[in-house]
Amino acid sequence: MTISSKNAYKRLNDERLYQQISDELKNNYKLNGLWVQALSETEYDEQKAKALYIALRFQYIIDEQTILEEQTRLEEQARLKEQARLKEQARLEEQVRLEEQARLEEQARLEEQARLEEQARLEEQARLEEQARLKEQEKQDDKIWSIIFYTVIATIIILTIIAS
Repeated sequence: MTISSKNAYKRLNDERLYQQISDELKNNYKLNGLWVQALSETEYDEQKAKALYIALRFQYIIDEQTILEEQTRLEEQARLKEQARLKEQARLEEQVRLEEQARLEEQARLEEQARLEEQARLEEQARLEEQARLKEQEKQDDKIWSIIFYTVIATIIILTIIAS
């Protein structure tokens, strides 16, 4: 706001306040405390007291406006501060939620990795056991073939001896 517009605003506000005071006086409305102060400061001269009352009432209204504006400013400041606090709280809660989500995802990833490693270990163990079983079977088969071979040789020898 420029200085010129501030001055214009002040003049318009002053006129409105003087109109309010004029209306109050026409309706015989006076703040008793201010009227007594005006009388006291003018040694009970009604005309001077009336002029002083107008000045005191004008300042009183200005003071009320100033206090109201300050209260409004403080309330707005408190509202903005609360809004910022709630926003920060929401941000922190979201951060905690995201961190928890990341932790759970990492935990699930590690569990899946452990499961896959266990599955690979069990498959390798089963493969080695099958390989060992096959070797053992091969040894058994070799023994059986050896027995069959020697049995056939022995039978041929016996048959040759009997035939001679």
